Amino acid sequence: MPVEIKWHIPEHVLYARYSGEVSIDDIRRQYEEGIDLCHSVETSLVHMIVEFDNVTSFPKSLSDYKDTFGEKARNAGWVIVVGDNRMIRFLSTVVSNLMKLRFTYVNSSEEAIEYLVARDSALAAKKRSVL
Repeated sequence: MPVEIKWHIPEHVLYARYSGEVSIDDIRRQYEEGIDLCHSVETSLVHMIVEFDNVTSFPKSLSDYKDTFGEKARNAGWVIVVGDNRMIRFLSTVVSNLMKLRFTYVNSSEEAIEYLVARDSALAAKKRSVL
């Protein structure tokens, strides 16, 4: 499966992982499932960590992403992309700017969690009790 999405820290942090050949339909499904998961909880901010493991192909034209994304979740927190693929970084920056998301890049999942804990006091308290 080119994309999976699940709770990394229940009700606080979603984790999405892309791999292999990723289509625009895969991206759309992940977006819609992410919105549904965000809206299924009462948490004020739900963050997302996105990793691109061994992606062999993905839509590279901005026009491919037209009409792919709707409104952001009412409780959307930070979106953190893990990795260093320059094209993915460029496309994700454009999309996040259009959607007015809080967005950054890091080099590892561990760095992503530390970044979030430093910015979300509810997550910092949760980390102490869960992680």
